[in-house]
Amino acid sequence: MKVKITLLTICLTSLLPGSAVIATLPAVTEFAKNNGQYWGTLFLTLPSLIMVPFLLMSPLIIKYFRTSKIVSIGLILYLMSGIGCIISPNIWCLMIARSISGIGAGFVIPYAGALVCEYFSGREREKLISYSGVIMYSGGIILLLLSGYLVDIYWRLAFLIFFVALIPYFLMKKYLHSVHTSDEIAKQKYKLKDTIKFDNLIYITLLLYFMSILFFYCFLINTTYVILDNNMGGARTISIVQSTFMIFCIISNLIIAWIQKKHLRLYVAALFFIIAISFILLSLAYTNIWYIYIGIAIGGLGYGGYASLIINAIAKYTNEANRTNALAFTTAMMYLAQFISPYVSSQLKKIFALNSYNELFFVQAIIILCAAFLALFSYLIKIRNIQKYIKQQK
Repeated sequence: MKVKITLLTICLTSLLPGSAVIATLPAVTEFAKNNGQYWGTLFLTLPSLIMVPFLLMSPLIIKYFRTSKIVSIGLILYLMSGIGCIISPNIWCLMIARSISGIGAGFVIPYAGALVCEYFSGREREKLISYSGVIMYSGGIILLLLSGYLVDIYWRLAFLIFFVALIPYFLMKKYLHSVHTSDEIAKQKYKLKDTIKFDNLIYITLLLYFMSILFFYCFLINTTYVILDNNMGGARTISIVQSTFMIFCIISNLIIAWIQKKHLRLYVAALFFIIAISFILLSLAYTNIWYIYIGIAIGGLGYGGYASLIINAIAKYTNEANRTNALAFTTAMMYLAQFISPYVSSQLKKIFALNSYNELFFVQAIIILCAAFLALFSYLIKIRNIQKYIKQQK
């Protein structure tokens, strides 16, 4: 039980580099003075870029170093980043501190799941992985709300939440060192292939996931700008909105886990329609904060479920030997998309000559509706081909 609790506490740190500090965005924008919005966007996305090479190198790193040691180093880097953000005298030092959090995330996020696989197997492992997702979002909600209240006192205090990394660090030192992995898993760990081979369908899945995260991270950042531009609230409001999103992501994941996944393409089309509705509501949020709350809740239902379906597809299209590598590459695509998503939003605003983030949400809603109809069309074609095959067999 102590080992399980230790592994679950690591999940509390998963959102520290990004979403947990999004409430500091208005203060960081003001702190930067010149080009505040540019620096604010870079502040949120820089850890995602720094993280990508470490995610891509994860199959090689885990081959030569003990997993728990790697995670411990990552947790210390989290702590150093938090302290650096608190004492940074200028925007450049603040960005260096944020880069350190990206390196820490690169050492923690891909290996947290590997630790679960090393210490547990079978049904027990599956249950622990499910609990990890719930702990991650639940912890994210608490950290978001806490950072929002700390920002209201003084914005640098919000980075005190990075000290939460000390909890799993000391628990790992106390409990994980005395537990040994099974011989079978230990042997598999050091037999990773130098070349990574995926089934062809995995590349399509990675591309779809990459494109969805482009809109996903724009969704979170742009919602923040809608709130600020229309004077609908400050750091505390932003924290509550982001927490609402995570709550409905949890609900969506529970729904997806319960339903049968025999019609994945139909579910994807339905979730795209849900996300489009969310974007339309947010495009209408000029003065009424309830458009934000309802839109963000619907968006959580759409995006939370969509991510689960993508992970299921990854598991389906890869064999057991390459599944860990495929998930590492999927995570790399996610964080790379997080980094470039604000710049995609900027280009869309220029191309369509948009004057506000509300208008941007409307354009993105149209694009997502097109994707929804394509997914639905793909599903109908599949059903028709199955019916033709059945008639031919008769």
